[in-house]
Parts: sequence; C-alpha cells; structure tokens
Amino acid sequence: MKDSREFSRILVVEDELLVGLAIKDMLKEAGYLAEGPVAAPEEVRSLVAALKPHVVIMDLNLGGHFEGIDLGRELIQQGIPVIFITGYANEPILQKVKALSPRGLLIKPLTPQQVLHAVEAVKTGI
Repeated sequence: MKDSREFSRILVVEDELLVGLAIKDMLKEAGYLAEGPVAAPEEVRSLVAALKPHVVIMDLNLGGHFEGIDLGRELIQQGIPVIFITGYANEPILQKVKALSPRGLLIKPLTPQQVLHAVEAVKTGI
C-alpha cells in the first residue's frame, strides 16, 4: 500500500464553488494535496499536465456546453483515475458513467467518509 506522501495529489473539478471547496477541505484535512476547484476544461487540462494528479474528483455536470463526463473520459484514456460525483443519478447517466469504468461514482450530497473512502480505494488499488 502506498503511503500518503507517494499518493497525495488530487484535483477537484466542480463548478459549484462551495461544494468544490468543501471537498478540497475534506481532502486537505486528511493530509492530501488537493487543488481546485476548477471547472473550465482548458484549466483542468492545464492543471492535469502541471500537477500530474494521482486522482481527479470530477463532477459530471459542469454546466454550460461541456459535460464533465466527456472530460472524465479524456482523463481516463490518459490513465488518470477519475472519481465522478453527481447530483443526478438517473439510469441513462449511470449507464454512460459505467461504460467509462471510472474508479468511483459518488452521489451528492457527499459526506467526508464517502469522499475519503473513494480516494482510499483508488490509493490501495481496490
């Protein structure tokens, strides 16, 4: 099992500022180096290239015309583990997400335990 110093960089991609900051705070309190929240696709790509995060926590619905699921697909194809979060858990969305084989899917509202357990699952390779 990797220790938190070897697995510490997490990028939070969330268009709701307060939700994103809450997730970031949860992660920082647990000892992770959390960045974000960000929502603009180009900013996400730039931070991924610069930070090389160990995992990205990605909201499915980033508003506007760009869906988080599309950006998540790009990251998964690059080998970056993605944990999706959403407030919309309808069957068509769940099927789209399942087809991507993400490292997790969490339904809002989130608890610190949900977020940290999902990150730990990625960290330990579960």
